[in-house]
Amino acid sequence: MNLKESFVYKNASLILPRILLVLSLYIIYCIIRDIRETVVLSANSAGAEVIPFLKFWAMLPSAIIITGLFTRLSRRFNSEKATYIIMGSFLAYFFCFAFFIFPNLEAWCFLDLSERMMNYLPSGFAGMVNMICNWPISVFYVLSGLWATIVVALLFWGIINQVSTPEHASSSYGILKIGGTLSASVAGVLATLLRQDTFTELLPFGKTAWEQTLMKETLFVMLLGCLSFYLFRMIYNSANAAVDANGGNKKNLEFSLRKSIRYILQSRYLTCMAILVFGFTFIYDLSDVLWKAQIRKAFDNPNEIMGYLNKITFILGLISLAATIISPWIISRFGWKTLAIITPITILVSSAGFFIFLLWEGSLNTYSMHLFGMSALSFSVFLGALQSCLGRAAKYSVFDVSKEIAFTPLDLELRWNGKAAIDGLGNDVARVGAASVHQVAIIFFGSIFFSAPFIAALIIGYLLVWLGAVNYIGEQYNKMTGRVDLEVTEEAC
Repeated sequence: MNLKESFVYKNASLILPRILLVLSLYIIYCIIRDIRETVVLSANSAGAEVIPFLKFWAMLPSAIIITGLFTRLSRRFNSEKATYIIMGSFLAYFFCFAFFIFPNLEAWCFLDLSERMMNYLPSGFAGMVNMICNWPISVFYVLSGLWATIVVALLFWGIINQVSTPEHASSSYGILKIGGTLSASVAGVLATLLRQDTFTELLPFGKTAWEQTLMKETLFVMLLGCLSFYLFRMIYNSANAAVDANGGNKKNLEFSLRKSIRYILQSRYLTCMAILVFGFTFIYDLSDVLWKAQIRKAFDNPNEIMGYLNKITFILGLISLAATIISPWIISRFGWKTLAIITPITILVSSAGFFIFLLWEGSLNTYSMHLFGMSALSFSVFLGALQSCLGRAAKYSVFDVSKEIAFTPLDLELRWNGKAAIDGLGNDVARVGAASVHQVAIIFFGSIFFSAPFIAALIIGYLLVWLGAVNYIGEQYNKMTGRVDLEVTEEAC
């Protein structure tokens, strides 16, 4: 097809704002995410032990509350004004945290209360206590995490799905996905350029190099936020025009959550699909907290933590982009089972190396220095980063595609109800499950490091269940499709 005859070329004025907006929103998320991890890990009375408590007691309830608030605002005003209010509130707190709260953090936190509470509570409750007493950091962690859930998934994709026809979706969603993947590398480079390694008096803000880094990156986030407001306005204008042109006709799809869950429980095939979707987020969240705890041990300076996370973000973007590009080739060459087994095998191999050097750090230190030129602690941090990058890259490419293909042989009702519940609940339930496991383990064992053997055994056990589920789905998929080798249809991709 001639470039000038393509849908993307003809509708560049519609698609370009969407590409710029998805880039802006994802770059903001990547920068803010690295800031939140640095703030939590470098805080004197916080640390990685706080993360499971934040995800269980703060993230999920806040997501429900903000989603409900958006619905109420949309009814009272409209979805466009509700978008501006919600996103503006996020950005306002980010700005206030960087310029007013963080420079005076001790005055905002209840540090005396934290010390008094820990005099009466077991050491395993330190994460819960620090989450409450360091509430400004907790609020920043929650809002930065919800940027992807609320602003990107709900606000951005909500309006994109509203204004997109099937022709729009098939022609432009792939470009938007690549743009979102590319944003991680762009954010990593930009954050590295904005990082202030040494304190400079030329800047009119900040008392330390880390404060200046935080404020510079926050100002850049504010600039991208202003650009995002403008791009949202352009898209909403096109949405209003589309509604007028279509005469307000719109078909809404509805499903019963209870009925969908019943479908999953009654179908072994869908139960195995739920095991796959639940498994990735569950395992990733379990190992991620331990990796973050190792990062805190390896780096003392917040700027060093920030610099390291920026590099990881950049590398993750490159690997994810490469995996996204080559995934069609992988699909066309191998059967479904081979395609689906790549993700758990990748996680299993990378997790094994990470946990070996985590659990036997002292015994392997000399061996690690001799072979790799770094301490066992540094090498475990490297293996944790490798596990994170490879796992997420596999998830964004072969895992997501194999999951969608596995739904295609099912009848329409079973496919719709099963997919709605699995995709709608799987990740959230997995996050809550992982956070619950970590909380119980930390309280029972006394610290996150003492709980590491239990977490490692749980991850390996679940990976074996995951591989069993892949094997069952693969056999059933071949029976339903009547072939062993995967023939990729345009619909599946």
